[in-house]
Amino acid sequence: MKKYFAHLRPLERRLAVGVVVVLILVLNFVFIWPHFSDWSQLKTRLKNARDTLASYQATVAQATNYQAQVKSLEGQGEFVALEDQAINFMRTIQAQAEASGVGRANYSRSIMPHERRIFYRTSAEHQCGRHRPAARGFPLQARLWRLDDPRA
Repeated sequence: MKKYFAHLRPLERRLAVGVVVVLILVLNFVFIWPHFSDWSQLKTRLKNARDTLASYQATVAQATNYQAQVKSLEGQGEFVALEDQAINFMRTIQAQAEASGVGRANYSRSIMPHERRIFYRTSAEHQCGRHRPAARGFPLQARLWRLDDPRA
């Protein structure tokens, strides 16, 4: 590079240095200046992350209080078995609807997933080798078809 500048006249050297300076300024303007705002965005994100971390740590510090509250609330009510929860919930809704004067024509109860599994197991035990046709479609559809099969 020194050989190149050594062969140039003083005016050409000034022109070459000027072109390099302008090129550096243009590249700086195109690639560097747009990212000056990234610093403030980074500070904002860092502040938000620290606030979130402090909030989470405060919540974790309160875990023993929350566990005590859960135990006290569990002790206040009565234990309701899993099978009866849906029925009790439906009765509560019906009582509130009647008290509010809102009528509902149909209160149908769908089969709960755990009840469906129990039904399938007990009916499969009593099936005694009856032939069932192969299910078409995907494996999940086949399993659902078996669960909903009235012949099972």
